[in-house]
Amino acid sequence: MAVTLTYLIYSVCKNHEVKAKPVEELSTLHESFTDKDLRNLSYLDNIITETLRTLLCPADYLEMCHQRVYTSMVISFLGV
Repeated sequence: MAVTLTYLIYSVCKNHEVKAKPVEELSTLHESFTDKDLRNLSYLDNIITETLRTLLCPADYLEMCHQRVYTSMVISFLGV
C-alpha cells in the first residue's frame, strides 16, 4: 500500500497540470471536512481509483474501494 501511495503522489506531483486540479479541488473543502466531503472530490477520486486499478491486484483493489481510507491518506501526504 505504501508503495502504491508513493507512486500516486510521485505521478501527480511530476505533472503540474495534473497536480493543480486535485489541489484546487481540495482547497474547496471547509476546515472541518468529513469522509463524505472527501468522497465528493471527483478528480481526486478518479486519480486514486486509476492508480489502484493499474497497480493493485483485483482482490486488493476491491478491499480498498470498500474501505475508502486511501483518500484521507493522500490528503495527509499532499499536506492540503
